[in-house]
Amino acid sequence: MENTGEYFLYYLLGLKIFFYLTAVFIFISSSDDFFIDICYYVRRLWRKYYIYTKHPRLTQSDLFIDTEQHFSLMIPAWQESSVIEKMLLNSIKTYQYNSYIIFVGCYPNDPKTSNLVKKLAEKFSKIQLSICPHDGPTNKADCLNSIFQNILKYEKKNQCKFDGFILHDAEDIVHPLELKLYNYLIPQKDMIQLPVIPLEKPLYNLTAGHYQDEFAESHGKDLVVREFLTKHVSCAGVGCVLSRKAILALKNDDQNPFDNSSLTEDYHMALRLNSLKMKMAFVRINFKEDTQKASIIKLRKRNTIGTREFFPNCFADAVKQKSRWIIGIVFQGWQSQKWRGSLALKYMLLRDRKSILTAFFSVAAYFLLLNYFIFYALPSIFKGLPTPPPLIRKDELLIYILWGNLFFLINRIINRFIYCYSLYGLASALMVVPRLFWGNIINFFASARAVKFFISHLLTEKALAWEKTDHVFPDIQDLEPHQNHIGEILISKGIIDYIQLQQNLKTQRNLTSYLPIGDILKQDRLITQEQLNEALKVQKTMSKNNE
Repeated sequence: MENTGEYFLYYLLGLKIFFYLTAVFIFISSSDDFFIDICYYVRRLWRKYYIYTKHPRLTQSDLFIDTEQHFSLMIPAWQESSVIEKMLLNSIKTYQYNSYIIFVGCYPNDPKTSNLVKKLAEKFSKIQLSICPHDGPTNKADCLNSIFQNILKYEKKNQCKFDGFILHDAEDIVHPLELKLYNYLIPQKDMIQLPVIPLEKPLYNLTAGHYQDEFAESHGKDLVVREFLTKHVSCAGVGCVLSRKAILALKNDDQNPFDNSSLTEDYHMALRLNSLKMKMAFVRINFKEDTQKASIIKLRKRNTIGTREFFPNCFADAVKQKSRWIIGIVFQGWQSQKWRGSLALKYMLLRDRKSILTAFFSVAAYFLLLNYFIFYALPSIFKGLPTPPPLIRKDELLIYILWGNLFFLINRIINRFIYCYSLYGLASALMVVPRLFWGNIINFFASARAVKFFISHLLTEKALAWEKTDHVFPDIQDLEPHQNHIGEILISKGIIDYIQLQQNLKTQRNLTSYLPIGDILKQDRLITQEQLNEALKVQKTMSKNNE
């Protein structure tokens, strides 16, 4: 018994030391996050009272310019037969743009996917099947390189040149105005990244929901600050366009633009573009409309020009996906990039790489809280239990560090709530606390898995394998916010402009009985019956193409 008491005191001493280490790390890391918050709101004020007083905000009507540049979409597809057809048909139906070709990269040993794409290519001239020269699976970078080489062959055969090269995945839901926005900004910018918006899942699904919170905050604030401080933008691998100048500058000795050895080729590509002094931009545009309160959330989603995408909704898949990100960004990023770049970029690289420690210390905090509850909270509830010596004394430094951490935690929850609410509404935002806890658990297991695989790679010198996660394409109701409406079709044809449409939508809402927007535009003599019939015909054709 005496030895047991002695061991317990040693345990409490170890707990105290661990308490200090964890509290100090979380305080430093949270201070870093708080600095990003301050930078974001300083930037917002600067743009509101300085930039936008001199330069008007971009409007939707600005995107509808006459000249269309030529874009190629690059979609890698290994075993994507369950989603690729729906994705391609929805994209063709959705885009308000004409000058583009979709290149889908398939493998010889995946006939199910390639046959589907081949049938669609025979039906739609905007779809091209790009077969990789070898069997799969390889990795995303290898497939993209194969697509790029086939694009060059297509250009030579058809005597054309693409002005921009767009990255998308086989499960992406594109925005109608995505290509219009790229057309407006290329070639002034060499790389443009749009927000990625995870598809909304039921509130009880904490795994899928934590992606909503993380992307809402990172693509609502963190990437904005990164560009503001460094002129560098991380690429998300989807919803991203490269100018012709940029993709040609990325070509290596094999004449390929993407790094086959990297598990996060998009992240490394963006760092290479930064080192080449390319102009990069993260563009988040929310077009405001006079709308009814009941539909405000749907319109917010629709009017944020970005890519809506499926993310894993089960624990194992989330861990697998995030461990791949961690290996690519933290370990391979350090191997290839080291600490090159400006002081501001080094700071951002440190933020990227600290994530693996944050994951471990977050779970360490849960372990410490559990110990504190068992040894100190329970004895205060049940008076008969023995109380050990105090772990934290009233006037010691640790108390102030813990108060600081509590402040930072509340700040983090408030920020998550704000960004989640802006995209998904109140009900989803109220779930940020349990999802924050669950997200830390996922990140812990993903980090542990990443460490295990990378150490094995170093010891065995075996190449790191690119692990695919299964994809799902949403049901038709999830696509409703991105459907082409009559007004949007008329704008795309140049018959009316955005302001005229908004004025007539307001008129429509003020009517006592419903009248289709086409009829209201016709009454105002903005369109003819023939133009309305043609727009209805286009809308009907698009709907059939997606069936």
